[in-house]
Amino acid sequence: MEKEPKDRLRAIRKRTGQTQNEFADSRGINRSTYKTWEQGKYSPKHTECAKIELEFDLPRGHILFGETPQPQPGSTFQETAIPKDLLEEVVTMLDGIYRADRDFFRQKLYWQIKDYLDGIEGH
Repeated sequence: MEKEPKDRLRAIRKRTGQTQNEFADSRGINRSTYKTWEQGKYSPKHTECAKIELEFDLPRGHILFGETPQPQPGSTFQETAIPKDLLEEVVTMLDGIYRADRDFFRQKLYWQIKDYLDGIEGH
């Protein structure tokens, strides 16, 4: 099992038989950006991961966080995703905080959720 996002990205790409440049080009990703992901210098945004995960029918969060929990015998396992309406409500609340308070953490959380919502709305 791949331990890091860079390893999971490399494994996905290798299954396609493509080079880094071919993989990046065919998905509209800047070549040097993709290379930094596979080198582990940077991690891709959630939206970029979501596009790749959707294309390869992988569970949401697989690239950044690894395997999702597997169902236990006799369980009624379901993938737990945060409902879109709840995320939109959080963004609305954070928007007021973001405008009033320049706290880095709140700004980062605000933009991560916005990027995520933009990614799922694009599919």
